[in-house]
Amino acid sequence: MSNKANINSFDALEQFAGHLKKSREQITQAASEIRNEIFRRQKTIQETLPQQINKQILHCQELIKSTKQNSGFRPSAEAKEILQRAKDKLIELDKKKAILQKWQQKLPALLEPHHVQIIKFRSYTDLEIQRASESLLQKLKTLDEYTQIKAKKEL
Repeated sequence: MSNKANINSFDALEQFAGHLKKSREQITQAASEIRNEIFRRQKTIQETLPQQINKQILHCQELIKSTKQNSGFRPSAEAKEILQRAKDKLIELDKKKAILQKWQQKLPALLEPHHVQIIKFRSYTDLEIQRASESLLQKLKTLDEYTQIKAKKEL
């Protein structure tokens, strides 16, 4: 092992500190993207899908009502088929709505641990990698100052 510091060693340490900072930024961005994706999926289950299903249920109900009104007392085979398909679709939509309601109840408990983990991971990377980078730069500065003193003594 050499007793003298190599200038390339200092450069490597400085580059490593820069890479740490860049990694921290990338980790923070990735964690934000994950969090945003969780919120997007949660919104889909909590808001978007219920609206779509309710809209489809209303459409089926209106179709049944209008078909009954237009066909009178003796509906044609075509009207009967339309009514049956609409009723089947309505039953299917009710099942989907029930499943969705169960997911809406389960979802917060399923997502909370992951949300907490993301927050902890993100705060860890924000704090610890930042500290490591700053510590590395401080030690590099100290080493650089030490080599300057050593060089002056040799002169």
